[in-house]
Amino acid sequence: MEIKTKYGSWIPKFSFEETRTKDRKSVDYYLDGQLKSVYMEAPSPVITEIGKIEAEFVTFYESGEIHRVFPRYGQISGFWSVEEEGALLKEITIPLAWGDITVKVACLCFYPGGQLKSITLWENECVSIPTLFGSIDARIGISFYEKGAIKSLEPIRPSVIKTPLGVFLAYDNGPIGVHGDKNSLQFYENGAIRGLKTVQSGVEIILENNELVIIEPEKRPSMLELDEMVVVPIEVGFNGDNIYIIDSDGKRMDFSRSTCRFRSFVSKEAIDSVPCGECSSCQHCK
Repeated sequence: MEIKTKYGSWIPKFSFEETRTKDRKSVDYYLDGQLKSVYMEAPSPVITEIGKIEAEFVTFYESGEIHRVFPRYGQISGFWSVEEEGALLKEITIPLAWGDITVKVACLCFYPGGQLKSITLWENECVSIPTLFGSIDARIGISFYEKGAIKSLEPIRPSVIKTPLGVFLAYDNGPIGVHGDKNSLQFYENGAIRGLKTVQSGVEIILENNELVIIEPEKRPSMLELDEMVVVPIEVGFNGDNIYIIDSDGKRMDFSRSTCRFRSFVSKEAIDSVPCGECSSCQHCK
């Protein structure tokens, strides 16, 4: 049986490979009968706004528009490794607002209108992204606004970001790499900083009553290793006069730039925990 759509005609999966076939339906539908996903027998061309992409799995919005495209869709297990799956992936060329990039991807996500929404990079892949703060090497994911501007990215190393509160070293030491829709370094559509996570920078806040508040990343017991401590990042968000900070315990605090004074600083406890390769040019850590 062949599935025919405006994005291509595909043969749903009918065979079973014990090593890498995922346990899911070859064809799935929404309750109203609209096509929800197709798991293909073999990688096949999918027509998108950024060109044809060879894929094994495709999902759709309930409106019928393409949602996600997975170039390969193998089951990672003790019988099939990430390295083996990665060897099957081909680099694809993706046209972006500032030029083309060629990279291996785990998934591409699209807006209902067809515009590229996010790229989930394959493991260990890296892309250099131009920003108002200089070129930043991104891992895991990159997301976009509908007109193509960068919405968020996941820095591969601590990156210097000059903000209204001072300089921060933006980096998340424990990002969740399920997809690239939302990442720790976030921008407004005009390129200005919207939010970031950091494990190396802290903030001093002098409140209207002259009370001093200090918020910086702190160490907490690891969720993976019983005898280890890990630095848990803080999150800082910028929205005009309003500033929010989420501390290492997940507590959110809101401040006003018009009534408070701020100063960023390097957290001495945390700085040795994350390698930074920018010291020769940065000087912020010294």
